[in-house]
Amino acid sequence: MRILLIIPIALIALVTSQFNSVAQSNYAPSNDHLTQIKAIRATKQAEADKQALEAQKAVQVPIYAVGCELYRPIVAQYDWDVNTMMRVMSAESGCNPYKDNPTDTHRNQYGQVICYGSWGLLQIGCVHGYSQDEMHNPTANILAAYKVWNGGNYKAWSTY
Repeated sequence: MRILLIIPIALIALVTSQFNSVAQSNYAPSNDHLTQIKAIRATKQAEADKQALEAQKAVQVPIYAVGCELYRPIVAQYDWDVNTMMRVMSAESGCNPYKDNPTDTHRNQYGQVICYGSWGLLQIGCVHGYSQDEMHNPTANILAAYKVWNGGNYKAWSTY
């Protein structure tokens, strides 16, 4: 019985060593093959880098709370009627800094569509040149609203 166990183990070792020597001696990758391998590795690394960057961005996004009275001190920094703007904010967004209206259509004087969307606490429209992400920041949103208000009073908001 010992002999039967030794023979198969010796046979496996012999076949394995012959396979390895044949594989090593006959395999010589071409430059094209090496270039392809490098390209695949570079693509995979770029994808991993992109995922890591996205994960880092996700961690850096501030979280803002919902609630009107939380934002009264920011609204009160400007020379408009604070209570009126608080009511407008409540009507426009429910005091949710992440409230968006992506279908809000903005047109020029000829009725042509300029852009779509209003964002944040005071629903600042895309026509004012601010980004959606920027308008999710309550301080930036209220400042933008103040600038809009300075240009046309409270009539810029349909909820007024």
